[in-house]
Amino acid sequence: SDLAASALGDFQGTLKRDRIKRMYTDNAPELLAAVSRLKIQHDTSTPYRSTTNSIAERNIRVVLEGARTLLEHAGFPVQWWPYAIKCFCFSMNIKIDNGDSAFNRRHQSGHFKGLSVPFGSLIDFRPPDVVLQQFLKFHKKSIPGLFLGYAQHVGGRWPGDYLVSPLEDFQVENKSRIIRIFRIKEIVPSEEHKFPLRDVADRILRTIGPHGESTQIHQIG
Repeated sequence: SDLAASALGDFQGTLKRDRIKRMYTDNAPELLAAVSRLKIQHDTSTPYRSTTNSIAERNIRVVLEGARTLLEHAGFPVQWWPYAIKCFCFSMNIKIDNGDSAFNRRHQSGHFKGLSVPFGSLIDFRPPDVVLQQFLKFHKKSIPGLFLGYAQHVGGRWPGDYLVSPLEDFQVENKSRIIRIFRIKEIVPSEEHKFPLRDVADRILRTIGPHGESTQIHQIG
């Protein structure tokens, strides 16, 4: 219930006009506790009847399928799903449809003015100064990386920062297996969107290694 209340609080933000006036749920205990804590008016669906909660069910399915598609297209493993879901939802919100966007309707400040970049695509960025200090004097100041999404403030407001990770952190030479994620103001996407991890995933999943005399064949079933 604490996580649900925190997520709802982040979603609605701090502006009075953005306060959630009424919420409809499927009676999940964590949501009941969250709406009670945040003092949100609350209606519920018929228990065990998903058809009475069809709008929410459909939107959940859209988000899940969208995030799954982003991961597959970019070649990312499933543990990156939190970043894929946030990136998918933000991208849907900034999309202009029939001359307007959910981003503009929510924040009333015009359409999104940043870059629309595919999840997991190759970009170049200037790392933070603490990282640049480790570079040699004549080393170039930008490095290749992968785009992971958009930083957000409470209420879904965009502070102008992108989430990126150095490409070198995904290479086998990275023995620490630690992948750094930076908040960056400026990025340079590739002219033709490239997805470096997709090529790696294809080599692993869609090719076969050598088989010889040591190969053992087991029939199952």
